[in-house]
Amino acid sequence: MDKDYRIAGLKKVSDWKKFSEELKTNRNHESIQKMFDEFLKERIQTRYLDPINAISKIKEHKGKGFSIVTIYCSLIEFFETLKKGYIYEYPNYYLNDEVVKGSRKDKSGDFLPLNNEEIYTSFLTENKPFKDSFDEDTSKEFYKNVRCSLLHEAQTSKNWLIKDGNTSNLILTKEAETNYTIYWKALEKAFDNYLNIHYYNLLKENEITQDNFILKFNKLCDL
Repeated sequence: MDKDYRIAGLKKVSDWKKFSEELKTNRNHESIQKMFDEFLKERIQTRYLDPINAISKIKEHKGKGFSIVTIYCSLIEFFETLKKGYIYEYPNYYLNDEVVKGSRKDKSGDFLPLNNEEIYTSFLTENKPFKDSFDEDTSKEFYKNVRCSLLHEAQTSKNWLIKDGNTSNLILTKEAETNYTIYWKALEKAFDNYLNIHYYNLLKENEITQDNFILKFNKLCDL
């Protein structure tokens, strides 16, 4: 593979490498803004949000929400690991070369690495505006019946539905004892709020979040 491949719009590995060297001696408001705008937002916009927008403009209502929610499902894992500095190398998550430990133990009493379900649960229950719609139980059900079902079976399962709705809807509603509905337009608004308000403010104010950002992008660039 070309080692100077694009990572965010027209930005390449060489651009990040040069910029990350500058961050070692000059990390200020302007540089953090550049991190966010020119690397993170540009990557998310061109690789995820522009395709979602193109799909959303299809006039026919024949299941486009499946594709849109599938794309958002991939962003959940990225955003959570970006925020916390987790690096995925099959089959484990790593943090500063140490396996990230979860709350589960094997038969010998040793901690087991985090799994994907734990990543989803922590993102949906710890971050606004998602935590207004999800608790631990519903986040686990979302992981199993939406994320895993869409990726592995191209369908939702266990009476979970996907509908257009509108931006004023809650992300998730329970319409019967076991029936749940995900509204992708509300999900779209939630991701916009998370990225541009909640994560952005955290990135500006928190050095650990900045360190984790650099760690993640260094990994993306194979540095």
